[in-house]
Amino acid sequence: MLKKDDNYITNNKTATHISSYIGTMHRIGKAHFDSGNYKKALSVFRFLCLSHPTNYDFFLALAITQTKLKLITNAISSLSYTTTLTKTDPRAALLLAKLLLGQNQAELAKQAAESALAISKQDKTKWQQQQNKAKAILIQLANNNN
Repeated sequence: MLKKDDNYITNNKTATHISSYIGTMHRIGKAHFDSGNYKKALSVFRFLCLSHPTNYDFFLALAITQTKLKLITNAISSLSYTTTLTKTDPRAALLLAKLLLGQNQAELAKQAAESALAISKQDKTKWQQQQNKAKAILIQLANNNN
C-alpha cells in the first residue's frame, strides 16, 4: 500500500521528468561522441544501457563508441546483444559483420551480413545504403573463399 509520501511514484510528472532526464543524458552522450570525447560518451551510454536494457539506440551508440575506442571485443559483444533488440534496423548487424570480418571470423561475419541484408530488404528505400554494404561484405567473403 502506498503511503502519502510515495505518491510521487504514481505521479505522471515523475515519468515525464525521468523521460526528459534520459533524453538529456542521450544528448550529452552524443555531444561527447561528436566532439571526439569517446571515453565520456562511453560512460554516458553505459549508464543509459543499464537504465534501459532493451533500448536499441542506446546499445548501438554504446557499440559505436566502443568501436571508436578500439574496444572491438566489447563492441562485438554489445552488437551481438543489440541485434536481438529489433528486426527492423540493420545497422547493428552490419557493423557486427564489419567487425567480425576484421577479426577474421568469416562465418560469423557472413551470418551477420546476411541478417543485415534481410533486414534492409524490408524497407529498401530507407536502408538502401546498408543493403549495398551488406552485399559488398558477402561478395568479399565469397571472393575470399574462392
